[in-house]
Amino acid sequence: MNPWLLLLPLIAAFTGWLVIRVFLWALFRPQQAMSLAGIRLQGILPRTQSQLSSQLGKWVSTHFISFDQLAGTIGSADNLEKLMPMVETQIDHFLREKLAQEMPMISMFIGDKTIGKVKGVFMDELRSLFPRLMQEYASTLSEKIDIEKLVAEKVANINTSDLEQALYQQYGRYIGRLYAMAAVIGFAMGLLQLAIAVFTA
Repeated sequence: MNPWLLLLPLIAAFTGWLVIRVFLWALFRPQQAMSLAGIRLQGILPRTQSQLSSQLGKWVSTHFISFDQLAGTIGSADNLEKLMPMVETQIDHFLREKLAQEMPMISMFIGDKTIGKVKGVFMDELRSLFPRLMQEYASTLSEKIDIEKLVAEKVANINTSDLEQALYQQYGRYIGRLYAMAAVIGFAMGLLQLAIAVFTA
């Protein structure tokens, strides 16, 4: 048996590790397009960033953010009831304190019973008005804010070098495991090739 065949598992392990290394490198680099022997080279993300930003903006505006849905959530009965104690406190403060300061003559004729009735009227009106206000506000926002364009611009302006650094900082441990897994699989394939070479010799 050729003794060089014993290197097959090591070579295969290195090849597995190298494939992952080259793939991750090719995701981000080169940052700027360059030509090598007439072949245009540029990282996958830098090269497709403009197209990706456009597609991501469209996806987010279609599937992720809906002003109508947002207005419905904010203006839901449950959320409104959570706000009511704070609103009631503010109305009570206005009727007892602010009104007395601004219109002392009128406040002299308003007692606790009247304050209670006025608060009740205000609260009932807010319960019916608040959902409509949210819908109107959402409609105004949807006319003024282009979510698709906003997201696309943000993604297009991301520095891919910063993205690469963030990726390794956040997922460095998992990337290391990916390298190890590729090397182990390569080593196993090398052993298989060695076994085939030995038994067919």
